[in-house]
Amino acid sequence: MARERVNNPKFDLYAVMKQLLSGEMRLSDLPTDAVQRLTDMMKSDADTLQKRFDQRAEREKTAPKPGTAAPRFNLELIDEKGARTGEMRALSDHLDKPVALLFGSFT
Repeated sequence: MARERVNNPKFDLYAVMKQLLSGEMRLSDLPTDAVQRLTDMMKSDADTLQKRFDQRAEREKTAPKPGTAAPRFNLELIDEKGARTGEMRALSDHLDKPVALLFGSFT
């Protein structure tokens, strides 16, 4: 079935990539020309690409699922200049409001 989808002129790359990333499908399940298209597109050889798909699938096993409650944690606020204020905020204090968490270096 995978080979039929890939050889189809309306090849659904999104669906195939989703299956490869989830571990439901392996590159070896695809015809050679489809593997070549993917390796050319990703600028990688098939073995390295399969390892990347396998690593992603493994990470997804432990990733939170949609709808899972966020972990409880506190963050320190910074001022407009990026200096620490000593004031802490809990994510749970804002359950009824949209919250943006920006992570990065402020140095």
